[in-house]
Amino acid sequence: MKNRFMILGAVGATALLLAAGSSLPAQATSKFLPVSPAGFRPINWDQMAVLMWSGTDDEFNFDTTAFGVFEALSPVVLPQGAVLKSLTVYYTVNGPHPNDFFDAALTRRNWALGNNGVLARMTTQGVLPSTTRKNVKVLITKNGKVDNGKYGYALRLFFHSGNTEVKFNGAVIEYE
Repeated sequence: MKNRFMILGAVGATALLLAAGSSLPAQATSKFLPVSPAGFRPINWDQMAVLMWSGTDDEFNFDTTAFGVFEALSPVVLPQGAVLKSLTVYYTVNGPHPNDFFDAALTRRNWALGNNGVLARMTTQGVLPSTTRKNVKVLITKNGKVDNGKYGYALRLFFHSGNTEVKFNGAVIEYE
C-alpha cells in the first residue's frame, strides 16, 4: 500500500510539473536561411553572351562593358507563417570607379496584383574598396510575416557596373 502512494505521489508531482511547464510562454528561436550566390540568374538570362555573368558557390558578378543596371534574382523559399527578422548580405567591393557597387533587396511579389514590395534593402555604394569580405545587416520591421498563399519571395541584386571586382558572396535571412 505504501508503494502505491509513493508511485501515485511521483506520478502526480510529474503531472503538476508538466502542467506548470506547459503554461510557460515558448521562447522564440531564430532560424537562418542561407542564400547562395549559385542560385542567382540575371533577369534577362538569355543575354548571357552580352552580360557575361558568373554564379558559383563563392560569388556572383557581372563582367561586361554593356551600359546600365544589371539585375539578378534568386527565389527564396521561406516557411509559411515565419516572421522575418533580418537580412545579412556578404560582399566584396574592390572596384576603382564610383559605379562599382550593387544594391540588394529582399522582395515579395503579390501574386494577385503582380507588384513587388521591398522587405529589406541594402547598398554597397560609398564603401571603400577592399579585397576583404564585408557584410551589412538590415532589420526587417514591416510586412515580415510570410504568407506563401499570397506572395512569392526573392532576393534581387542590382549591379551598377560590370566590374568583376564587385561581388555578391551570399546572404542569410533570419526568421522566427
